[in-house]
Formats: sequence, C-alpha cells, structure tokens
Amino acid sequence: YKQYQRYEKEIPIYFNQEALEIKKRDDYYEVHTDKQIFLTKTVLITHGGGSFTPMKLEVENSDLKGVIYHVNDINDYKNEKMVVLGGGDSAVDWALELKKITAEVYLVHRREQFRAHQDTLEQYIDSNGNVITPYVVTKVLGDKEVTGIELEHVKTKEKMIIETKHILVNYGVLASRSKLEDWGINGSKGLIEVDSSMRTNLEGIYAAGNGVTYQGKAKMIVTGLGEAATAIGAISEYLYPERTTNTQHSSTLIEE
Repeated sequence: YKQYQRYEKEIPIYFNQEALEIKKRDDYYEVHTDKQIFLTKTVLITHGGGSFTPMKLEVENSDLKGVIYHVNDINDYKNEKMVVLGGGDSAVDWALELKKITAEVYLVHRREQFRAHQDTLEQYIDSNGNVITPYVVTKVLGDKEVTGIELEHVKTKEKMIIETKHILVNYGVLASRSKLEDWGINGSKGLIEVDSSMRTNLEGIYAAGNGVTYQGKAKMIVTGLGEAATAIGAISEYLYPERTTNTQHSSTLIEE
C-alpha cells in the first residue's frame, strides 16, 4: 500500500462497483459499471475467475433477520449464542473465531466428517465448541427475527431445537454467470485466455491472476503478482512504444 500511496492522486481506486459492459469505440473502450462509465485505451482484468454469491439456506423462515452469510463486525456477537452452518474451512474458521467472544457456539454439519482442516477443527473442539453432526436444518424459528433453529438427524430423523438469535450460513459460494462471452473475450468457465504478455484476443485488453489460463498456469499469489507486472509492462509498451523501459525495484519506491 505504501507503494500505491505515491500514485493515489493520479490513480484513484473506485470501490463497490461492478463492471457490467466493455464497449469498443474507435480507438478506446467504454467500461460501464453499475455507477458510472470510464473511457480508456486499455483494460486490465484481474477478476479472480469471476464473482461469487453465497449459497443460501433454503428452509422455512430463512429470510428472517438474524440469518447472515458474512460477519461485518465480530464484536456485534459478543456474549451471544451463535449457530454456524457448514463443514468447510469458512464455517470452522468462523466458529473458532466466534467462540473467543460469544457465550456459546454450535457448529452444525450434515455429515459426520468435515472438509475443513483437521487442525482448525481440533482447536475449535478443544475450546469447548459444540459440534452437532450429522444434522440438517429443517426450519428457522421466529416471527420477524430469529429465535431458534430446528434440526433433524440425517439417519434417525430425531429433531432438536437450538435457541439462538444468530445463524451464520457458510455453505460455500456459487459462481455468477461470466460476462466474458458478452464482452467478446476468449475463454471458458470464467477463465480468460492470455499470451505470454497477458494479452487477450482483444487489442488493448489484458488480464492477470487466478482468472487467466495458459499452458503451465499455476494459481499462486506469487505468479499472480508477476502476471500483473508483466501486463502493466505490456500496457506501457502498447501505449508508449517510443519510450525506453526503465525498471525500478519496488523497494526503491517506499520512502522510509
């Protein structure tokens, strides 16, 4: 971030906007978001493979206040009783974190085995966190707000009720439909095809990170950073072909 601060006036960041369209004009592109339109000669896409939405809890009263899919401020649940649904890393990680400040946490999963890392699960169990398996949710209890949750044992069909005001659902995410085809960018399954300079099939449009594909691609943070640098270098050469490349080391850009 210190490196970026040198350029934040010239290169502002626009948060909470979704790119909806990329339209080719004579010698530039119009990038339409849900809030404004940007005019640009080049575009660098680092979308991570697309946008995702949480998988919903689909039972009676699942739309009541108190059913959540992410935690904005963990302190909102201090000394509260919490039910966490799911068996993956997100569910167990949040159960462990919530156990540190809540009165009680119930981790509910429909299988007896968890997909999450065993070490994290053991930390949660060692902290006296409650594990309820194999149970599925049959109903959320309450009128306008959550007052509890009804569960059913997968095998015996035995019912149980947990009184709570808060249910955190961590069932995973669903990939939203890719807009790449609409934009005319070659790729499949949300991944953009690029060459060694991170160019796409469209002149002036580049891509980098986990959302690109090429032979030998490795989905790692370090390779993504390298791809971004490669793409920026290619963009600079595309926009200013007459300039001589003057590479600086990142450490020289940070003033102590």
